[in-house]
Amino acid sequence: MASLLTVPVPSHYFHILLQNLQPGPCPQDSYVKGTVAERFPLASSRQNILKIVLHEGMQDEETPAHITINVYFFGSLAEEADSTIREADLLALTGFQVTNSPSRKKDGHFHLQLELSKEDHSVVFECWLMAFPFNVYPGESRQHR
Repeated sequence: MASLLTVPVPSHYFHILLQNLQPGPCPQDSYVKGTVAERFPLASSRQNILKIVLHEGMQDEETPAHITINVYFFGSLAEEADSTIREADLLALTGFQVTNSPSRKKDGHFHLQLELSKEDHSVVFECWLMAFPFNVYPGESRQHR
């Protein structure tokens, strides 16, 4: 199964606000969504790592506050995300691990972070049709790239 998809989030999945996350695995059939506020270069040591900062609340009336969270992609998913994800992209993420953020005091982002890898069956839904988030149809091309 591909890990970066330009199809709608399955209708039986439910949206979780970042403020409601708890450390541990992503609850089954759930996702978080947000806009890529910042993207860092792909880093490689023992494995590839890509870091982005996801901003929740830009166009989301149900989000009471703007929250930014660090998101890390590992391994082959980092390589795939590096060639696809750009700043300002709207993403929905599922299959992630939630961990405490060691850089919270330094960067001022949310106290938790998200970690995604193919080994954890993480999936990234690219939701580029901003007027109707998550209504992306197979076969359409991304016009802003």
